[in-house]
Amino acid sequence: MYGPAPSTIDGKSSIAVAMMQLSRYHTRLCTEWCAQRQVKYAAAQHADIGVFPELSFLKMEEVEQDREEAATYSKHILQLMQEAARESDVYIVLTLVEKGDADDFYHTAYLLQGDGEIVSKYRKAHLNRRESQWATAGNAISQVVDTKLGKLSLMIGDEVWIPEVSRVLAVQGAETVLHPCNWDRAEAPHMAAVERTSENRFHLVSVTRLDNQAQVGSQVVYAGEFIGNEPIALMRYPTAQWMRYGVEEQMVIHLSRRQPWCKMMGHHLDVLATRVPGCYGMFVKPQ
Repeated sequence: MYGPAPSTIDGKSSIAVAMMQLSRYHTRLCTEWCAQRQVKYAAAQHADIGVFPELSFLKMEEVEQDREEAATYSKHILQLMQEAARESDVYIVLTLVEKGDADDFYHTAYLLQGDGEIVSKYRKAHLNRRESQWATAGNAISQVVDTKLGKLSLMIGDEVWIPEVSRVLAVQGAETVLHPCNWDRAEAPHMAAVERTSENRFHLVSVTRLDNQAQVGSQVVYAGEFIGNEPIALMRYPTAQWMRYGVEEQMVIHLSRRQPWCKMMGHHLDVLATRVPGCYGMFVKPQ
């Protein structure tokens, strides 16, 4: 994935992603009902994938108060969403609390395919201060999986601030990065997420909780494609689209699979091919 996009892309030319913006309501049953309806509505809108926000079936304090119980409830939700995926033939992305083989707990993202099977599972590798109170860090970033919808990968929450996470996913060929999140400040979507897309030229779909601290809605940043005669601003800065803050709604976006294959930001400027790996050592050399 260097240089201009190839003339043809194998498989679907575009994918439809449902950004399913909601979070925990007053009861678990209400939340589950709303989530199931979101998936059915996504299928009715001919979406290929539905993305839920970060830990959307739980209140944040629930995990910190009793992570064992949160992990038990998460097992139930995973089965519920696998059934919803099978019924609607829609891929689903969500994050839950997972208990490991030992007494470890993880903040885990799942990518379910249309038959309910788990295509990819990612244990968050970079924990924030709050997550460190209850979770163990995963030992690797998300894999890039080759599906009938293209090359997909996962990122969780504030990992959007870490340039190296997005860069590694781009080098591994990610076309679309699916990003359940919980914005903690406005700069996360407006600056960090846009910059990660600008640097790497993949689609970044960020779906946030209704009750997020930043009071900003969910966002998609499109990879874009350099065509040679657009204004400089359109070469440099990818286009983004937002949802309303605090409103349970669903926006279906159509992502061109061709765009992430174009890594040109301008003439002679390829965001991947112009890397200088020989300089990386200075960043990790012990002092």
